Amino acid sequence: MTGCSGEETSLLVEMLGSQFEGNISSALADFICAKAANRDAEQDARLEILTDSLDTVFLLFSAYLVFIMQCGFAMLCAGSVRSKNTMNILLKNVIDA
Repeated sequence: MTGCSGEETSLLVEMLGSQFEGNISSALADFICAKAANRDAEQDARLEILTDSLDTVFLLFSAYLVFIMQCGFAMLCAGSVRSKNTMNILLKNVIDA
């Protein structure tokens, strides 16, 4: 991101001008704008890392839910057949996954 616009920089120079001499207030205004731009870049980098982490957590949680649903479906199928065929149905569900 960029620092301050020209209008913002001139406003800072006017505000600092009463306490500092001309060149010092201009340099100080540029320094403040550069720090603000640097801070915005740091915050953007942190936000990008946080976004990537949340995307990974969402993906892993979704995969977890899919595995749990697969187990539930296997139990549903096993409950709908006779007890002698339960092992075959469970193996079929594991192999199909």
